[in-house]
Amino acid sequence: MGTYETCTINAHQTAVYSLSIQDEGLISCSWDPSIAIWDPKNGTLKHREVLPQRDITCMALKDNKIFVGSNERTIKILDFKTGELLHSLEGHVASVTRVKESDEKLISRSGDGQIKIWDIASGELDHTLEDGNGHSITCFEVKEGKLISGSSMGTIKIRDMASGKVLYTGEGKHGNMINCIKAHDGKVISAAYDNTIKIWDLESGKLLHSLDKHRASIVSLLVNEGNLISGSYDCTIRIWDLESGDELHRLIGHQQGVTCLKIKDGMLISGSEDKTISIWDLANGHLLRNLKVFENSISCLEVKDEMLVAGLRGGIVKIFDFTPPSESPKR
Repeated sequence: MGTYETCTINAHQTAVYSLSIQDEGLISCSWDPSIAIWDPKNGTLKHREVLPQRDITCMALKDNKIFVGSNERTIKILDFKTGELLHSLEGHVASVTRVKESDEKLISRSGDGQIKIWDIASGELDHTLEDGNGHSITCFEVKEGKLISGSSMGTIKIRDMASGKVLYTGEGKHGNMINCIKAHDGKVISAAYDNTIKIWDLESGKLLHSLDKHRASIVSLLVNEGNLISGSYDCTIRIWDLESGDELHRLIGHQQGVTCLKIKDGMLISGSEDKTISIWDLANGHLLRNLKVFENSISCLEVKDEMLVAGLRGGIVKIFDFTPPSESPKR
């Protein structure tokens, strides 16, 4: 298949943790801390915004706004084009660990185990959410006006996003802290440090399935056309039927933990700490191609049209041609 490296960019000083391909170009985010826009055809830098805070813990980019969380317990909202500070949000009492934009609201989570919901336009705080009983909220997802959170005790809660009111507490729980949560097609999927995945009903909180075949922590979840795909530090990827919970395929090939997953035209692309990118046939689980990079492990992936982009732990960005097999150019 026509997958070959076209460009290597020495993009950042530290790990690249987020990539996005937009009309402006290829956008990369790093802990150094900066966000940059590149011409994906030749790797030329178009714009770089170096962020004012050095102790950055998380970032998000949406509609030319940068949302930056830090160990200083604050969130800064900046204009990406000008660097102007639009708002400084204060209220968390520990490091901010995640920020996410949804419907003109900013959702933030911090090491104090709280989630806060902010109005982006005004910078005002709408709600502060806690799990209760001294337990911390460890991760969250937003879907269909609902905020779904996982906790340090392995439980999930489903809240109304507008009011912050708890609608349901999930039936049953994991045996350890939940570290990853997704919502798709009326279902909530959670992964925890007990090496299990649970599937819950979004409307009722009923536990539908518990999947326990991984032998180490699950760090990446994807849902595609009725299938759930999980990547784990046990070096495997498993494909499950989301409705029945049955395992369809176990993909073996990586030598270290699987860090990220993407889907493109019936193919699954996986990145790993073993410094490889693997491309698999989703229908049968067969390995189609293995791409080796030598500089560092893979921290994130992005794919769009005929372009596959990998962000590396050492700050490098690699761009690959990703022409589908039937369109592969002769080389």
